[in-house]
Amino acid sequence: MADLGEIFSRTSDAVFAIDGACRIVYRNEIFADLFQCPASEGSGRACYEVVCGRTLDGQVFCSPDCPVGKSLTNDHPVENFDLIISPAHGDSVWVSVGSFPLPKTFHRAVAVFLIRPINVMHALNRLAHGGPFKENGETAHRLTPRERQILKLLAEGHGTKELADVLHISHITARNHIHNIFEKLDVHSRAGAVSFAYRNSLL
Repeated sequence: MADLGEIFSRTSDAVFAIDGACRIVYRNEIFADLFQCPASEGSGRACYEVVCGRTLDGQVFCSPDCPVGKSLTNDHPVENFDLIISPAHGDSVWVSVGSFPLPKTFHRAVAVFLIRPINVMHALNRLAHGGPFKENGETAHRLTPRERQILKLLAEGHGTKELADVLHISHITARNHIHNIFEKLDVHSRAGAVSFAYRNSLL
């Protein structure tokens, strides 16, 4: 899972990827910290056994019959959703979960999840508006054809150097394009950009 490691190494989100049987095949250090489990406890287990998410009204959400896992393993994107998670050794946490299917270039991993704890101000905003905000896909129309091409390469797991080589542009130009994509999509990481792209059918 070296490609996923490169993409998600700098994100502040907890990230994990699953295979076709919803078993965890990749997770970053933020995920391990959030769920307070050592490396030996996460990989290979079913995601619902580790995440143990519940809806905001307390209903069990993470289960063997999870509709999100089924949709993603069938290559169907899923909108962001909120969960309450209860790590084994910690307090309950309200989180926002982003997810998207992965291209076949990632071999065993078929989908990735990004988990972000919701801070107090964000939580108040969500409650005041009756639930999670919807994203405005119109933002994506400001991307140039080159930026869309780069976004697709990011989704395939290419690093900045590989991306520059594929497009025959300099490393600095590639980096500038990535920065512009982040600005236009209002995201702060490659993971965020790729997640936005899948949720808004840009790929």
